Amino acid sequence: MGSKRRRATSPSSSVSGRDFEGGQPSSSASSVGRKRIRTSNIPTVDPIAVCHELNQLDYCHIVAHPIDMMKIQQKLKMEEYDDVDQITSDFQLLFNNANAYYKVIYPCL
Repeated sequence: MGSKRRRATSPSSSVSGRDFEGGQPSSSASSVGRKRIRTSNIPTVDPIAVCHELNQLDYCHIVAHPIDMMKIQQKLKMEEYDDVDQITSDFQLLFNNANAYYKVIYPCL
């Protein structure tokens, strides 16, 4: 039969089954029974609400054909691009949209 590994213990713990330092329970033994602090009191952040706050409502009025990196990534994963010209066109659209939008919002750029 195979031998089982034993956890290293102090001589006093073999008698009582607990680790003691100077007659007091060690910090490692007392911290084992501690529970985690509940985070239910911390308000949760609604990612949809955050996106709505960050999303500019006038974007759709300035940009006629919106596209983002997630859409390009999705098209790559779904193998919707037949050649390099199509993906280049989507990136060009992405850059043109950003350029058009930010020139209207920040004309000094």
